[in-house]
Amino acid sequence: MMTWIDTLTDRLDQLDTPVLSLYLDVNPAHADNLKEGYRIRAENALKSAGAPRAILDAVNAHFTGDPPHRHGRTLVLFATEDPDVLFEVHYLQVDLPLTAMGDRVIARWGAPYVAPLLLARDDYERYAVIYMDRARWRYFEVYLGEIAEVQEAFLELDTEAWRRMTEPTAGSPALPAAGGGQDLYEARVEAWVHRFYKDSAALLEKALATRDTQRLILCGPDESRIAFEKVLPRSVQDKVVARLPGLPHPDASPAQVLAHVEDAIEAAERAGETALLERIRERGVRGLADVLTALQDGRLFTVAVPWSSETLSRTVHRCPVTGFVGADEATVQAVCPPGSSPEAVRLDDVLPELALSRGTRLEFVRGEAARRLTEEMGGIAGLRRW
Repeated sequence: MMTWIDTLTDRLDQLDTPVLSLYLDVNPAHADNLKEGYRIRAENALKSAGAPRAILDAVNAHFTGDPPHRHGRTLVLFATEDPDVLFEVHYLQVDLPLTAMGDRVIARWGAPYVAPLLLARDDYERYAVIYMDRARWRYFEVYLGEIAEVQEAFLELDTEAWRRMTEPTAGSPALPAAGGGQDLYEARVEAWVHRFYKDSAALLEKALATRDTQRLILCGPDESRIAFEKVLPRSVQDKVVARLPGLPHPDASPAQVLAHVEDAIEAAERAGETALLERIRERGVRGLADVLTALQDGRLFTVAVPWSSETLSRTVHRCPVTGFVGADEATVQAVCPPGSSPEAVRLDDVLPELALSRGTRLEFVRGEAARRLTEEMGGIAGLRRW
């Protein structure tokens, strides 16, 4: 599924002029950002990157006119020396692994540096939240810390009939008297409700596939939620990561729904990381040297890295001619053409591009998974494709 990140990347690829790429932690939860500490970090990073003075002035003017800590956790900015050609700002409601560590800023001047954005696109899972209520059914999508309602997902459902059949009132058509008539009526209601669930399940399966969503949260009364889950295809049942009660009213805002599911999403993320490490333990490689070799051979489906600067700040070596990266200088020198010498670089400067160019996913893990990865697997590990 195309995202705004893909669209932006395509546009940047068409530029033939140097571009400033700026990734900046502006999270208001960090006290220094409330005191405009982001401004100092950004200016120092832009100077180190060699950005023209005109761009520094334009970025500072933007910060003055629209303080970024009011909008999100991470600022992403791309600009050319002529702002009429390009000056584009985006805010993410999540932290980016490469900017949440160390100096909490990345600035590049030259070719557009989109690796952190592409990594975020792949690292953060897309969640579907199905909100079942007697009044109506709603489909929400949570991605990159933001939530949006997918209005068209259940448009084909007759939710008005659902409300009438599951919540009869004094104004409804008279119910049959007790006896055979009532039994037949209840059987018809039960059959209709079952058919409604089946139709809903088919629409949900279609939406999940269309939107490339791998994780599902069901919210609603136990009776409805359990009955609905029973009719889901096995492939959809396998995506369910949480089951939650509904909210007090059916017209909950997207923000209220997000607050309702945030803890469940956090738990699902940690559980997914733990499961990944177990798969790596069974059929993976561990340690920086082996991971770099397997990665560049195209043999890794996923590389797991702790959400900390300890591993990513490590020094590795790269052949300036072939681009081969190794954990130690001797390994790289052995495969470098005669007359060339390996150059020392930081792992976080080369790992994103290595992963993206091989179609390998980078997974940044936290908490207990990060501890295990650091203490038991050499700080970095990879899951083999085969």
